[in-house]
Amino acid sequence: MIKFALIFSFIACGLFGQRAKGERPPTFDSRPIPKYTYPDKTDKDLAKLFKVKPWNTSKLLCFDTRYIGVDFRYFTEYAAWFNKFRDKYFPTHKSQAFDCDNFAFLYKDLMISSVFKKDSKRQILVGVLVVNSEKEFHGIGGEGMHALNIIHTSAGWYVVEPQNGKYTELENYTNPIVKYIF
Repeated sequence: MIKFALIFSFIACGLFGQRAKGERPPTFDSRPIPKYTYPDKTDKDLAKLFKVKPWNTSKLLCFDTRYIGVDFRYFTEYAAWFNKFRDKYFPTHKSQAFDCDNFAFLYKDLMISSVFKKDSKRQILVGVLVVNSEKEFHGIGGEGMHALNIIHTSAGWYVVEPQNGKYTELENYTNPIVKYIF
């Protein structure tokens, strides 16, 4: 039994690292519990909002038909958690191996998986934006295609750069959006 405990302790330290004094390491289970905003939105609502024909997968790709926004405070709590989690487990991008699209889908998927912490049958309204990166956004991008996140909160729509955690209101985002993926 002691041998098993030592092996488990060794593996846990390897996976989750040493704790700084007074600070809990970011873990998958330490994600904040979602708080939702109502009413929910449908894929048709999103098509109207983004001015595309419903089911026009060249501009808007929705895998679900109903989505729910989140409270702005939950969004900021999640953003802080994700930044710590990313910095611990995915500290830098690896060109073409783990880059902008991987960070964007990781951000989206980890947020969506947090519904298991709350009894919810709704898809959180967080997606991946594919953009033509003509200008830098919070210090990243500036040429070619780029992926980042979009989320609906009680304070409106936000665009998130998952590689550094910075965000801004959608109406202030200036690069051309090529595709919305929800």
